Amino acid sequence: MKSWIDRRAVIFYVFAVVSFALTPLAPTEYSYVGWILGIAYVVLGSMSWLDRVAFWRSNPTRRKRG
Repeated sequence: MKSWIDRRAVIFYVFAVVSFALTPLAPTEYSYVGWILGIAYVVLGSMSWLDRVAFWRSNPTRRKRG
């Protein structure tokens, strides 16, 4: 069964949510770290998802692989 999203992307998005959720608990002078990590994880998740989309579009014979 073909999944429309890569499992790595899901993990990166979960890490991003955790980073954003923990940002208010950080000391004020270090709150930027949570934002930077969250944004980085969103970028990594998006790149992972785009890699999966490009793979499925460029290899039509391998689409049956799950």
